[in-house]
Amino acid sequence: MGQVDTDRIERHLRALLDKERREALAYAVLTVLGMPAFIVIASFLVGLFVLAKIPASWNSATAIYIGFTGFLAYTITFVLTGGGFPFRLETPDPLCLVAAGFGIVLFLLTFLTPIREWVPVAFGVFYAVGAFVILGLLGRAWMKRPIDDNFNTQDLHCGLVAAVSGFVVLAYGEVLHSSWLWMPPKDEEIRLGAWLLDKLAADPDTALGSEAVKHRIFDLLVRLKLVGVTEGGGALTAKGLDFIRTARGIEM
Repeated sequence: MGQVDTDRIERHLRALLDKERREALAYAVLTVLGMPAFIVIASFLVGLFVLAKIPASWNSATAIYIGFTGFLAYTITFVLTGGGFPFRLETPDPLCLVAAGFGIVLFLLTFLTPIREWVPVAFGVFYAVGAFVILGLLGRAWMKRPIDDNFNTQDLHCGLVAAVSGFVVLAYGEVLHSSWLWMPPKDEEIRLGAWLLDKLAADPDTALGSEAVKHRIFDLLVRLKLVGVTEGGGALTAKGLDFIRTARGIEM
């Protein structure tokens, strides 16, 4: 382990962080913007299709509100139950309860009061902001879950639905919570990350202490799967070891 190695790891880590950050930002923005648009279009088309069978007081806006409220209800249920099929209520995260409370308020205002008829544009903006906050809170709660819990079903179809739902919720959680999308890691943070990786590579059996894991760069190293969380605080993963070898120019 030496300064030359640390410098190489730092350059390699900087390039990897830039690449992953661009991809994560593009994915989050596309999901956050694309999902509401998809729901609105789908709800509008369904509303037109069943227009002759629904009350005359309904219109395309009503169909859109129904479709989006249904999506919010499903998402809240999905997170509250841990994404499993059939749904089974688990001990809820407080953020889920807050999101569910907001969802109930939004539902009552939308369908049991005339407010959206009185100020349709203002209410539409309010509804959009409220829906984003609900999905963001659910996403933050979902980010706390172990990764493998997203795929705890044996049915292929249900597993696919759970995976897609988990990715959607996670995207909203990233946008609302993940500071690295909006504030790139500073030079000193990347330098510290390179030093931590170099230290772990020198002794793969070592584990980082509690002080090291408090830094934001540690969370990013875990996100990149270069470091895994252990009882001791953190240790290099197989991917992390491959990363170090590549950064040093060592043949694998």
